[in-house]
Amino acid sequence: MSDYINPYNTSRNQKKLKKLLDNLGYLHVKVWWEPVSKGNEMCGPQGGYFFTAFPDEEIHPLGYSFVSARDFITNEMPYLSYLGYKGARK
Repeated sequence: MSDYINPYNTSRNQKKLKKLLDNLGYLHVKVWWEPVSKGNEMCGPQGGYFFTAFPDEEIHPLGYSFVSARDFITNEMPYLSYLGYKGARK
């Protein structure tokens, strides 16, 4: 896994999101936030909260704000896990 430019699991909100993901069964979770900025033409905004976890180590977006990331983790991710979504733990 490469090192990310932005520090991970350092802020209070990052630690809260990491704890939620740990409770879902993800291992070695890294959560970080990138400043929200204008994307390329025909693309939406870039940035927000992201995470990666063992074993797939793919980068997964969570949301543009802490509230949207928290809501996604608590409301959508357990459902995605039930459906067998790649990266989600059962």
